[in-house]
Amino acid sequence: ANEIPLTQSGFQPERYDAPTGYVAHEIPEPAGYTFSCQWFNIPGGPGEITIYKWTCPEGYDLYAYGANPMQDCQNPTNGVTFFLDHPDPADTDQQTDTGDAIEGAVMFGGLKPGSYVVTEEVPADTASVFVWDCFGTRDGKVHPRPLSVGDTLNVDIFGGDRIVCHWYNVPEYDNGKVIVVKYLCATKTFKSEVDCQIYEDGVEFDLTSGSAVVDTKTTDGFGKIIWIDIEPGNYWLDEKDREWCAIGSSKLTADKESFAVESGEETIVKVYNCTSSTTTPTPGGKTGKQPTKYPNTGTGPVTDGGSGPAELPAVAPLLGLGLLFSRVRSLSVGAAGTTRKAARAARAIRLPHLVALGAALPLIALLTFGPAMAQTGTPGAADADASGTPEARLCLPPEAGTPDASENESAGAPTESAELVIADAPGDEAEAEEANADACVRGAVPARIAIEAANVDAEVEILETLGGVMEPPTGAEDVAWYKETARLGEPGNIVMAGHLNYWGVPEGVFFSLGALRAGDTIELTGDDDETLSYRVEWVRQEDATQPPSDEVLASTGAESLTLITCGGEWDPSVSEYNERTVARAVRIAEDSADAGT
Repeated sequence: ANEIPLTQSGFQPERYDAPTGYVAHEIPEPAGYTFSCQWFNIPGGPGEITIYKWTCPEGYDLYAYGANPMQDCQNPTNGVTFFLDHPDPADTDQQTDTGDAIEGAVMFGGLKPGSYVVTEEVPADTASVFVWDCFGTRDGKVHPRPLSVGDTLNVDIFGGDRIVCHWYNVPEYDNGKVIVVKYLCATKTFKSEVDCQIYEDGVEFDLTSGSAVVDTKTTDGFGKIIWIDIEPGNYWLDEKDREWCAIGSSKLTADKESFAVESGEETIVKVYNCTSSTTTPTPGGKTGKQPTKYPNTGTGPVTDGGSGPAELPAVAPLLGLGLLFSRVRSLSVGAAGTTRKAARAARAIRLPHLVALGAALPLIALLTFGPAMAQTGTPGAADADASGTPEARLCLPPEAGTPDASENESAGAPTESAELVIADAPGDEAEAEEANADACVRGAVPARIAIEAANVDAEVEILETLGGVMEPPTGAEDVAWYKETARLGEPGNIVMAGHLNYWGVPEGVFFSLGALRAGDTIELTGDDDETLSYRVEWVRQEDATQPPSDEVLASTGAESLTLITCGGEWDPSVSEYNERTVARAVRIAEDSADAGT
């Protein structure tokens, strides 16, 4: 073989950043040459982390429509103590207060690469604590927003990182809090929340106590109303100009004629409207279930100080109602005599990352629904008539052993419980038969996904689109199915998403999605315990800054499955990947699956 110096081959030295821990380089030279490479590592130098501390208004709701803590919480807070625990026991842990060197902030510098723990000594009368995001790290990991909930944050610092975090406290409020969430169901009577979607516009409610109206509000773009500082007592809701088919709350009283509001607690009330003529929302409402673009979750230009986006999208805080159901209140330190580190570890257990029901805002691949997708017939904006009511759902043809429409509509109907009130059924048999006339058999709801070639075996959670954006999966190991898309056994497009990685988690559930090849098998198990097999047709990258292509979104004549995760390169300035990895599969015919083809 011939051997020549790289300088004679025209190769010039290049410098690479290695945030993922490895670098690959191709040398475009003809076969037959032997190369001797000189490979150098340049230390990144010490890192630093700056934390800006802000106090929000009393009772501030991070998940309210249009909420934006970087605009809403402009009160820099001095005198709050932060601790930094070093990964190396030989290094001394640090402690400093906001305002000592920087107004409303603390800075820890000269940090060697490693995993650090930052803890706040939470001031008294604080209802909740959250870190919105940290910018500047070269570690390419999906960032949920909020990044964490509670008084502790784990941060990986790489050589030369200059990380800036925005950390918020919400003061306690007096009395109680009432949160109403409004749903529109595609069934004529309430069957299950999976058949309902959050109704995103303009429904007016009276909050009543006895015969008195306490206040009147209209649901916002996330289908929510929030009342703060409500005196403890029993209350009820009067929905203007329509009737509910079910109301659910964990605070219903024993007679189910009111719900309780308690001091320092949240009362969540879910109100469901069904599609009978007496419950149809008035014209002008919208369901808003068709996103129009990938979410620009970094949003906005980076400020000169490198502290992250100057502004955030109005839809960002909505992604997940999970934190509505849990408010951080237990902030006490451990028992007397407990060491500072042990006490903070105990608090970390009591203050988990409350990301149930999609409370986080990670940077997963989310997509838009084109007109073809809307033709699946599942409930959604494209299926609404002039009154805003979903049209008939997608029906499966009756088969041997499959219940007919009326059986499907009546079998397994929910019963009232301590947390649910269901409106009376139609008054006579004729009305009952008419209510079931348009009913149909739906496919099974996805419950589990397995992909041997990508090392995936995960349960499936149910999410939906809100404010034009699909809710992100709850955590690193969660796979989300979007209930406005097809179900198992239905012609159309089943759309699911999972994380490539996550803050503090190097490999998410769909980390190896890009390694799939045509012909690989995906198995979906429904809530009926039946498993269907799908064969991968293609895997490709989509530009995250552009709307997804129609081929990704379209409803096919076949039973299709689309899986999405992050891909491409990490942009630390906006904490986002610039591409999305999309895999498309189609169902394998049962005879082919039985034959092993």
